[in-house]
Amino acid sequence: PGKKNEILINLTNRGKEDLADLSVFYSSSVFNLEDKLSLNKFQKKTIKFNLEVDPLTEKGEYILSIRLFKDGRIKGNKDFKFNVGENLNLNEKNIVSNGFLSAKVEIVRENKGNIDIKREVSYPIGSFQRFFTKTSPIGRFVRDEEGMRYEWEFNVAPGSVYKITNVTDYKWLFVSIVVILLAIIAVIY
Repeated sequence: PGKKNEILINLTNRGKEDLADLSVFYSSSVFNLEDKLSLNKFQKKTIKFNLEVDPLTEKGEYILSIRLFKDGRIKGNKDFKFNVGENLNLNEKNIVSNGFLSAKVEIVRENKGNIDIKREVSYPIGSFQRFFTKTSPIGRFVRDEEGMRYEWEFNVAPGSVYKITNVTDYKWLFVSIVVILLAIIAVIY
């Protein structure tokens, strides 16, 4: 899924007459195509077409039904089995934005594939920074020989997005220091 796949189908006219302007219908629960072709008597022909299956199509076995019509009457039909494989396609982005005495980090995981993808994310944090950081969703705080960090474990379902937001804001600390300094200056003078 998510890539062009070349499909080869072999057709044979077992009849004793030429078949011009055949309408061919390829159908399955994954795709539907229509084509026109001609087959001379006893002719074998390989039909090629490129098929792009939706990246979110579930992994599994499917049936492809091919029907040939001439002047509205069915001239042949055949069913084939085909498989759609796994499509591991996870987009990972980290978006950092800084402001006055603040920083925001968005960790985004978007599953553009067709199976659940399990992920672990680690966000390192300093001991002082920890007191001024909020996470959403709340991460598990870990302190070990590697340092301090927040960690998350999660599954990203096909077609979905998982986002972690970490905001570090020192503004209230800055305001508190300014207020204390102003209070000290007011008391002294």
